Amino acid sequence: MTVGVVLLEPSVQPGSARSWVADQPRLTVVPAGAFGETVGWVRSAELDHVVVASRAAVADEARLLGTVLAGALPDLAVAVRSADTTSVALATAAAVALEGAEGPVRTLEILTHLLEHSASGVWLSSVTRLEHPKPTFTQHLRSIVSRGYVAWLSPEAVVRRDGTGVPEDVDVLTGCAEGEAPLDALRALVPGDRVHPVPAVADVRAVYGSPGAEFVTLARLPTAGPDVAQCPVCRIVQPGIVCPFCQVHLRVPERT
Repeated sequence: MTVGVVLLEPSVQPGSARSWVADQPRLTVVPAGAFGETVGWVRSAELDHVVVASRAAVADEARLLGTVLAGALPDLAVAVRSADTTSVALATAAAVALEGAEGPVRTLEILTHLLEHSASGVWLSSVTRLEHPKPTFTQHLRSIVSRGYVAWLSPEAVVRRDGTGVPEDVDVLTGCAEGEAPLDALRALVPGDRVHPVPAVADVRAVYGSPGAEFVTLARLPTAGPDVAQCPVCRIVQPGIVCPFCQVHLRVPERT
């Protein structure tokens, strides 16, 4: 069984599916409406399971893409996961899940856990055009004349001026390059050498209204539960009672 992750990010330039990092060929980033390109990528990667992941703001588009994939490729098992987080968080969580998991169900379990328990947000030069999380009126006024805000999306949607909320002793991964202003700003806010650049995913100005960079601090990996039942459709033995891909009840072997 081979699983891949399709990260839907409408703010990227229209075109074909593209890799986020070269050493993880089973993770791709696609723009909205790239149905044919995504189907082609799944076929070329020879996948039998796919997770479509997206920010919560574009969950409807993610579900549509999942439906299109399932219709175009009847033998493909598809799951959709959307979260109120950043695209950099989605990409890093997907890369970790694909690298460390054995099988599609465990990959989806790790991805879901990381999206639910990691802290993520975006450093912005201004919040005058930010819609979510909503800045206070005072923050909006100050943003006209001063620069540098941290807009947290998870675990709590809130706007701050400092690094409050960054977990201690955890690395911060941010979507920008060395020498760029957001990276320097985050390093000034977070003590220790804990802020590291990774490839950007979203067009931050298009999504959040101002220049900046998304970031994430990943949660610890969950402990794997025992595999106790088999899905009658995809045949994967897994924990739980419903297959997260096929959405059918599992066959639990009778105990003697």
